[in-house]
Amino acid sequence: MKKLFIKKYSKTILTKFMIWCFLLILFSSSLVYAITIQLPQEPQKEMETEALFITTDISEINEQHIIQDSPEITIIEEQQNQTDTSQNKEPEEPQTPIIINENKVIIQNLSNTSEIEEPKNQTDTPQNPPAETPTSPQETPVLVPFQIPFFPPLQTPIVPLLEEPINSSPLHTDGRWIKNQQDQIIHLKGVNKPSLEWRTDGLNWIESDWDTIESWNANVVRIPFKKSWWDTNKPTDDGMLYREKIAQAVMWGSERGIYTIIDMHWWDDNNYLIPMPSDVEDWIKTWEEIAHTYKNDHSVLFDIWNEPHSISGSMWWPEAQECVDRIRSTGAQNLILVGVLNYSHDARLVEYLGPIKGENIVYSCHLYPHEFDGSDDVSVVKNKLTDLGWKYILDNNIAPVIIGEFGANFYKTEEVEFMKAMCRIANGQENNDGTDWTMSFIAWWFIPYPEEHALVYDDWETPTASGNALIDGINAKPQ
Repeated sequence: MKKLFIKKYSKTILTKFMIWCFLLILFSSSLVYAITIQLPQEPQKEMETEALFITTDISEINEQHIIQDSPEITIIEEQQNQTDTSQNKEPEEPQTPIIINENKVIIQNLSNTSEIEEPKNQTDTPQNPPAETPTSPQETPVLVPFQIPFFPPLQTPIVPLLEEPINSSPLHTDGRWIKNQQDQIIHLKGVNKPSLEWRTDGLNWIESDWDTIESWNANVVRIPFKKSWWDTNKPTDDGMLYREKIAQAVMWGSERGIYTIIDMHWWDDNNYLIPMPSDVEDWIKTWEEIAHTYKNDHSVLFDIWNEPHSISGSMWWPEAQECVDRIRSTGAQNLILVGVLNYSHDARLVEYLGPIKGENIVYSCHLYPHEFDGSDDVSVVKNKLTDLGWKYILDNNIAPVIIGEFGANFYKTEEVEFMKAMCRIANGQENNDGTDWTMSFIAWWFIPYPEEHALVYDDWETPTASGNALIDGINAKPQ
C-alpha cells in the first residue's frame, strides 16, 4: 500500500514538474520574443532609410518648384522654337539699341519701346544696363520682364512728302530777327520731340501729341534724327519708311501752322554724341539730300549738327560754312541753324572767326541749369551769356539766336525757376541793361521719360512744372 501510494504520488509530482517546466520554457520563449521585437533596427539600415527619405523629399520639393516655374520655361522654349523656325528670315535691325555714351541711358527692350534717362545736359549719352545677378545651381531663375509703358500703334497711313506747305509762311532773317513773308518778326517757341534718333518708328509717334503742342500755342517742333537711318531709309515697325516718319512730323506740324526743325542729332549705330561729323563729305551729301527734299517746304528748318564739342573753332567753322554753301547750292533757302562750340554753349568764335557767310543763318544755343550753378538770378544768367559771346551777336545785329535746348528737372524748384528766368530773358522782359535779349526758344523735351526734363506726364497731355513754365513763356508776349 505504501509502495503504491509512493508510486502514484511520484507520477503526480513528475507530471506537475513537467508541466511547470513546459510553462517555464513557454514563458521564457515569450519573454525572449517580446524583448527581441522591441530592439531598434541595425544602425546602418536605419541611416540608409533616413537618407532615402530625405532624398525623396528634396526631389518632391524641386519637382514642385519646377512645376510652378514651368510657364516661364515653356515661354522660353517657345521663343527658342520660333527663332529656330525663322532661320531663313532676314534678321530685323533692332529699333531701340542699347546706347553706350557718357551721361544718357537708353535701354533696349524687345517691344521696341524705351525708357530713357537724361542728365542735366549733353542730351545724347547713355550707359550700360546693370549686370544680372547670377543664380545658384539649385535655383530655377525667375524671369521678370522689363516694365515699360504701353504706346498705341500708329494708325495714320503712309504720307507723301509735301509738295507745298499748308499753313506756313516762308521765313527769312533780317539781322538778328526772324521774319515772315509779311516782314513781321516771328518768335519761334516750342518743344523738342525726340525719339527718331533712337527708334526708327518714334516713341508715341501719334498726331494727338501735335494737338497738345498746338494747344500750348507753340509754333515750332525740333525733330532729332539719326543720319545713318536717313541714308538707309529702311521700313519701320509700322510699315513706313524712316524718311516718311520725318515727313509725317512735318505734315502734322504744317497742318497746324507749326514749323519743324530737322536736327541731325546722331551719326550712326556706333557714334552718337561725337564732336563733329566723322566724314564731312558724307555729312554734307546727306544734307544736300534733305535740302532737295524740303527746299519747297517753307515750314522746315535745318539744324545741321547737334552740339559740336571737343574741337577748335578753326576745325568746325570751315566745315559748317561748306555745309551751308552746299545746302544753298541746291536752291534751298530754308533757315539753317548752326551750333557753336562746347555743346553749343560757346559762341565767341562768331566774334573771333567771323559769322557764317550766307543768308538765313540762325545760331543755336543750348543751356541747362548746371551751367549756371543752378542759379535763377537773371543777372547771373545774363553775365554768363555775355561771357559766352551771345550778347555780342545780339548787340551787333549779326543773326538771330535760338535757344535750341533748355530745360529743368520739374521736381527741383530752383531749376524750374531757372527755366522761368530764361523765358523772361528770351521774351525781352529783362531788357534793363541796354541789350535787347529777345530770342526764340525750344524746350527739351516733349516726352515723359525720364523725369529730369519731362515737359509732360505719362498721359502725354498734362504738363509738368517745367511744362507749365514753358507754357507761360510761350504765351508771354515779347517786350
